[in-house]
Amino acid sequence: MRRNPKRDPNRPLDFIIFPVSLGLKLHKYKNADIADAFKMAFYCGRELNGGVIAGAKKWGVRKWLSSAGIGRKIAHSCADLWHFSGDNLVVDIYDAEREKSVLSIRKTNSSNVSKRYDRRNDRMTERDKEGEEDYIDDDDSGQARLPDTIHEVKQFLLSHEKHMSSEQAGECASDFWELNEENRWKDTNGLPLRNWKGAARAYADKWMQRNRPQHSGGGWHKQTRPRTTGGSL
Repeated sequence: MRRNPKRDPNRPLDFIIFPVSLGLKLHKYKNADIADAFKMAFYCGRELNGGVIAGAKKWGVRKWLSSAGIGRKIAHSCADLWHFSGDNLVVDIYDAEREKSVLSIRKTNSSNVSKRYDRRNDRMTERDKEGEEDYIDDDDSGQARLPDTIHEVKQFLLSHEKHMSSEQAGECASDFWELNEENRWKDTNGLPLRNWKGAARAYADKWMQRNRPQHSGGGWHKQTRPRTTGGSL
């Protein structure tokens, strides 16, 4: 199935838009000029420079080749494809307005993701604050102790998560153990996990949400564990 380019705004080629009138007179241009125009537009898409290549009039062959993959020095304008404005080269087939729109969307999306992440962390922090220090076991060296077996995690969940059945606690404990083995028992900040019990309870909440019954007939259905980082997620 072909991908819709409008759904993938990160691709440099999304900013290359030929004017409608240009398609009717492509025969007037040399194939080399058309190919170079595409390369210029692709370069601008990588650099996000608004379709303006600064100082391009002073570029030599080596600079053009290493930057845009064009094997010649561009010294003259080519109507409807590109033109020079002082020492700068303006790529006419590059859609600078589209670039602004996409960058705005990226900024908005990034801001929304950060807000959701902060809200999620706030909720997890409030839950973990409840008796957090009581959950930290230190060994003789002062290091936080980690669970020895999956069974230990299961027994802890059964003691503190009253809504979980023995089967659910076993499956959740197994997933929690596997996740932390992959992450080498480190938290979301990459630091050694000090409060595995608090992390296990937070993980159990998320686990139960993913595996809640999907119909009114009762029972539960285990979903595939998503790939993530940090034992507390």
